[in-house]
Amino acid sequence: MPGRVRQGPSPLEELPSKVANIFEQVQGPAHNHKKNFVALYKLHEDATQITQPCRTPQGEEAVKPIGEKTFLDTFFVQLGKVLSLKKGTYPADQVVKFISGYVKYLNDKAAENREDDEEEDVLDMDSAISRFTERLVGFLLKGFGAKDKSVRYRVVQICAEIVINLGELDEDLYMKMRRGLLERLNDKEISVRVQAATALCKFARTDDSGEESNEDAESGPPLLDCLVESMTYDDAVDVRRTIVRNIPLTKATLSTTILERTRDTDAVIRKLVYSHVLDKNVGNAVENGVTHPSTFTIAQRELIVRNGIQDRDPGVKAAASNLMVHWMDILGCSLSGDKDEEGAQTQNQTRKEEHLLKFLTKFDLSQEEVATIALQSIFETKPEIFQEMHFPPQYWATLSPEKAFLARVFVDHCIKEKAEVLKETALPEVTALAFRIQDTYNQLVGIEEEEEDVFGTLDDEARARRDDERDACELTLEEMLKLAVNLDYGDEIGRRKMYALMRDMLSREKLSERHVGKCLNVLQKLWPDERDLIRLIVEIVQNLRDPGDEEEPTRNDADPDASFTSVDETPKPAKAKSRADMTPEEQRRADHIDLMCLILLEGLLERVNGALGDNSTLYGVYNEVIVPCIQHADPALREKATKCFGLLALISKPNPSRLQQFINFIVNPEPPEEMKLQYLRILFDNLMLHQLAILKSEEDTNRLIKFFTECLEGFDSMDIRFTICAGLTKLAYGGIMLNNTVIRTLILAFFSPSSVNNHRLLQFVEMFFKEFRKVKKYQAIILEVFIETFGHLTNVKASDDDDDRMVSMLQIGQQFVDWTNPFYVQDGKGDFAIQVQMAIEIVRELSKPEHVQEKDDRRVLFQLFQYLHLPETVDDDKIKELKVMMDTLKARRPPRDSTSKRVFTKFEASVSKMYEAQLHDFNDEDWKNMQEHKEILDFVDSIIPEDEDEEDEQPKKGRKRRSPSIASTTTDGDGPSRRKKQTKKRRVSTSDDDESEWDNQTERSTPPRRESEAPAPTRRMPRRAATRKPALEIQDSWVDFEEADAEATPRSHARPRGRVSEESNTTQPTTISATSRDSIMDNDSEEEEDEVSGLLVED
Repeated sequence: MPGRVRQGPSPLEELPSKVANIFEQVQGPAHNHKKNFVALYKLHEDATQITQPCRTPQGEEAVKPIGEKTFLDTFFVQLGKVLSLKKGTYPADQVVKFISGYVKYLNDKAAENREDDEEEDVLDMDSAISRFTERLVGFLLKGFGAKDKSVRYRVVQICAEIVINLGELDEDLYMKMRRGLLERLNDKEISVRVQAATALCKFARTDDSGEESNEDAESGPPLLDCLVESMTYDDAVDVRRTIVRNIPLTKATLSTTILERTRDTDAVIRKLVYSHVLDKNVGNAVENGVTHPSTFTIAQRELIVRNGIQDRDPGVKAAASNLMVHWMDILGCSLSGDKDEEGAQTQNQTRKEEHLLKFLTKFDLSQEEVATIALQSIFETKPEIFQEMHFPPQYWATLSPEKAFLARVFVDHCIKEKAEVLKETALPEVTALAFRIQDTYNQLVGIEEEEEDVFGTLDDEARARRDDERDACELTLEEMLKLAVNLDYGDEIGRRKMYALMRDMLSREKLSERHVGKCLNVLQKLWPDERDLIRLIVEIVQNLRDPGDEEEPTRNDADPDASFTSVDETPKPAKAKSRADMTPEEQRRADHIDLMCLILLEGLLERVNGALGDNSTLYGVYNEVIVPCIQHADPALREKATKCFGLLALISKPNPSRLQQFINFIVNPEPPEEMKLQYLRILFDNLMLHQLAILKSEEDTNRLIKFFTECLEGFDSMDIRFTICAGLTKLAYGGIMLNNTVIRTLILAFFSPSSVNNHRLLQFVEMFFKEFRKVKKYQAIILEVFIETFGHLTNVKASDDDDDRMVSMLQIGQQFVDWTNPFYVQDGKGDFAIQVQMAIEIVRELSKPEHVQEKDDRRVLFQLFQYLHLPETVDDDKIKELKVMMDTLKARRPPRDSTSKRVFTKFEASVSKMYEAQLHDFNDEDWKNMQEHKEILDFVDSIIPEDEDEEDEQPKKGRKRRSPSIASTTTDGDGPSRRKKQTKKRRVSTSDDDESEWDNQTERSTPPRRESEAPAPTRRMPRRAATRKPALEIQDSWVDFEEADAEATPRSHARPRGRVSEESNTTQPTTISATSRDSIMDNDSEEEEDEVSGLLVED
């Protein structure tokens, strides 16, 4: 009898093991993936051929694809084993790559099979591929909402890998996948959001709805909008990096999001923008890319250059410099020609200037900073370009703005790199450049004269063309004047020619302001002696005001000791007309000449370093030009005259009485905000320069501090408030004006609701305190003002109508803790027990509330204990004082809420544990009864115990209670706040009793509240008295720049005083004190007091 033949396993039985074997192999290196694609496809194809006959419910014959079902079940079983593996698992990552590659392989096969679509087997396999893809996507979608973060990560990762190769997909399934990925873009896990962002960026390249601006209820918001939002606001750096790398580049995404990432907080992202996005998509010589420089506006190109080349990270700066070189190459032709071919190299050298000139046409050369740093970055990145630059004589024959700019920047770079040989070969001869400057200036004058004659007859296009011609001529002239400063004036003929040219140009009425300073720089190079330059400019000013009057006798210089009221006594030419006798045309011409003279004087005074007493020629122009223009109705003349007035004050002798003139102008309601800003800057400049020569006593300092404090309250202008805070920070950090009141004022202004939108003020004060806290004694000042300032801020926050404008009191308390952190002190020399003293101050306030009354605010003080630093070693008396205070607080006014109890108990335990040795056998009663601790004993005895229901029995105070001004302070003293007797909070416009002298000297006036572009938030003010305050009185006299000597000539003339009319004063609110009759500063003599006066502002 023949033996039985054992049959082998069927193909369906072998399929699971074969698929598992393939999945095991693909977990290794990727080089064997290709053969496994073929093997898996073979199994997939064979499985689709295995069917089983069956009947439908209708009784029709059909086939059941049992082989394909077995293959899919086996495949997804193996895939499911991978999904639970954590991120970074190498075998899992390789399987994901294999699945992505297999999906691509299937779609490639399907595309090949479509050419043989007549065969039935091919059609069956094509359908099987579609079913596999849909089954795969459906399987992955089930894991989008999994609780396991590893499963969510793996399914989204696979989607990100296969999304580009999915081919045709059912629309419903596609929309489900799209919505699922949008949800995962907000996943709490960063890794999941990264993979979702990758998938959505690939979706966005082909997603039609992403281009629509409206939101569809079925498809969801546009993909690009979601990606832009994530790239802008996602805290995770990896998510933002992924989107920057993969987001589709369009004009919208470039202008609104990609360019904004040039200021991202992450340096890698900033570098990616330049190297991966902007540089790689520039295009080529045949076709412009999406980031070609021509596709950007001038403002966008300047943004790219400024943010990149001025970046502090060297990698970002290098990437931006490489982009500039690429821009230059793409705008001209490549500079990296074949160096082996001599002809190509020669041609490349001759065209370098053309390439750079074409590069410069993409920038606004009138804003020279951006174009300069872009050009210098090319010189630094490609030194061969810089070394091979040359400017032959024909280069200067026909100058354009770009050519003049290129030559000037090249010379500046030579000076920077100390390349004297290259500089000498590039610079033209002095005489040749002088003639070129003269021709360009004459051309500019001709254009302006021709415009005056025919401008009204031109159409818009012709006017624009003439404007471009004039701008080009002005820019060329400006660049040549800058270049002239670096010339070698050893040639006497050229030197004389340049001197005569500069003097002639400055004597012309039509020389623009942008050229005046450049001409003065050249004259300063020609005449190094400061006195010679001053005499020359004064002579030019006199000739401009009195043309053809050189034969008149020379005027007497102004007496250094004369007051401003002596202006009318200055001799004037007999031929000069008064303004009342001039026609309107003559008045306009006279105003234009005065403005030109003020521009000249402003440029001169900015370059003068000598004392005013050593240059007596300045007194004449001061009395004749500057003083009358300060009173002029034209704002431009007043502004220039005020600036000259401030510059003169800086080079004159320090005079305390001069401060009163600046203060009168600041508090006067009539001058505009711009003028007040100028006088504030002048005031701070004088304080910084003359320092103690002006502030001779502590009383003077306190009065001036009070004035600044009142200004912070009286002015709503963000610019004025910023200027005051910036000036106070400089004075405080320099030690010129530093006490508790100044620091308290700055802190109150920093946390004020009125400063919420004043970002310049916030940034400036924040940086000040970051430096201020680095000094040990300055941290002690912050501690001294802590409790009182904190209590004041609680009142401010309670009285603010919008609680969300101001930061929470806990954040304010944490900021005080940060400012007193001893580890910030330089060289590690901080007082490490300073926060132990802060704890004592907090316990004192909690035990006997003086400044912090509300229970919510007291809870904040309790919470601050957990942020305090306790040093390893501390003085015995200090830690014992803290222990006594904590025991007293616990016994008489313990915390009531659970949070405060927990924090206080924990802090108390930390103190007891850390200083156990010092507190061992400590008897608080014996210690308190010691003579040196009598003050502590008195304080402890004065604490009234609190009943358990005391807080509930007290009438509740409304949260919106009134409070003093944010800028006002309760006292001008400098002592610790806890040692002061509680006083009634005063309004900023009301003086304290101990300052009656100040009140007798001053009258009230308030600056007008003007609207600004970004007005500070309004706040509710305390109720004012119904009675009318006295009007501000301003004296009609002028300030001397030099203090009168003892032998000064007595004044015999009377000084009339002008008053603001009662009708005009009735509408002005009164908050800021102003000094009218006497100076805010005490003078050294009665004679100096007579010289104090205010500048009369006339409309």
